[in-house]
Amino acid sequence: MARGLELNVEVRGALELVRAADRLVERAEPEIRDQARDVAEDLADRIRAAGRASSRQSARAAATMRVEEATFPSVTAGPHPLLFGSEFGAWGRFGWYGLNRYYGSIGRQFRPHTNDGYWFFPTYYANLPWLVDHWEDVVNELLRDWPR
Repeated sequence: MARGLELNVEVRGALELVRAADRLVERAEPEIRDQARDVAEDLADRIRAAGRASSRQSARAAATMRVEEATFPSVTAGPHPLLFGSEFGAWGRFGWYGLNRYYGSIGRQFRPHTNDGYWFFPTYYANLPWLVDHWEDVVNELLRDWPR
């Protein structure tokens, strides 16, 4: 391995590029936050509707859907005692339904267990192409308006 070698590269217009990028960030940040909030609210509505259509338990848990305003808005569900049982089902019985007197009952407290989910995650994954397309449009619009 050679030592003491240096490679210097001069990029013409680099300072102008950095200044333009700084202006883009200042201008784009509120727009990105607004778009993120709109997307999160739309996705929360879609997931909430899927929960209402899935089952009564899911509908009760889906009522807790909301958009959390943090650095970047996100979709959140819960807390609710039926949230995980309505989304992933269960193998066992819980709470009062786990008492010995219900041992022979053929009824179930939750649907059969699944790793894929019943309403939240299937709706999220079904909407991923829409999310990607939307964000591509947002980024393309911001770059189109980027000062030259």
